[in-house]
Amino acid sequence: MDNVDNIGIVLDKLDAENMNVLLQKENVKDKLEQYRKIKETTEEQFELKTELLKTTVAELEEQVNQMRDEIELIRNDIKMNYEAYMNETCSNKTNMVLEVLSKYLCRFYVTYISKMS
Repeated sequence: MDNVDNIGIVLDKLDAENMNVLLQKENVKDKLEQYRKIKETTEEQFELKTELLKTTVAELEEQVNQMRDEIELIRNDIKMNYEAYMNETCSNKTNMVLEVLSKYLCRFYVTYISKMS
């Protein structure tokens, strides 16, 4: 009878160990499921952040292109204003030179040509 009792005790211990292993197996399955969900969530967040970054980069590229266009317009305005200023300045200087020359020609005429006639 001792053997039967011992076998019963051993079987009870094996049943307890088996239950413990089954519980651990379930626990591992639960943990794996949690990790899988975390991984999916992390991948979704990564994809969302990637899309957001792509959108942000596209918007920034558009802004940079607009700024380049505006800078080009400003450069053209500056160039045209400078050319207009230089043309006006040169024209004014030419007019001043012509005035001085005409005065000298008048003096020359009065002084030399009118005396010769």
